[in-house]
Amino acid sequence: MRIKVCGLTHVQDVRLACDLGAWAVGFVFGPGPRHVQLRHARRLCAQVVPGVLKVGVFRGCSRKDIALTLRDCGLDAVELRGGETPEECAGYPVPVFKAVRHSRGMELADLKSYAVEHLRVSPAGGESAAPEPLRNCWQFAARARGFSVILAGGLTPGNVAEAVAAAKPYAVEVCSGAEREPGVKDPRLLRAFFAAA
Repeated sequence: MRIKVCGLTHVQDVRLACDLGAWAVGFVFGPGPRHVQLRHARRLCAQVVPGVLKVGVFRGCSRKDIALTLRDCGLDAVELRGGETPEECAGYPVPVFKAVRHSRGMELADLKSYAVEHLRVSPAGGESAAPEPLRNCWQFAARARGFSVILAGGLTPGNVAEAVAAAKPYAVEVCSGAEREPGVKDPRLLRAFFAAA
């Protein structure tokens, strides 16, 4: 199973994710507790081994700022986590991941107009979603056969195997499910997540 480790802020965590065989690593440039400044992000990106995708995660950033960050950090992909329209997701020189929050009543037809590399699907409650919204999200992802889905939000070493079996996604993402605190990964939990996935 492909695994994306997101919200990385420490060099040792980037190295561990790569050593464990991560498919992709994510660096958050939008607001939040895992935000990294551009100068630090360049140091983190320099630790990523060839073959692992460097993904810039953006919310509330201008297209100009995204383009500058993309160039300065040598990012391989852009993940858009705001309310971007299909048109706003187009025209980037690298693959685009579009994040969507699954909520009751969401239909796959609502997403058909997004011509992006991957859909990052997470439950409405995000990392702290209750069991029922989590499973509803997994069922929605399982029906999204026309998309390349990255399943995210609330995944831990204890539930990722069930999530993979239920949703059969292209990849899974771990963030807070393998952390000691926001932005600081717990090596034991990260290793357990990879083993379970």
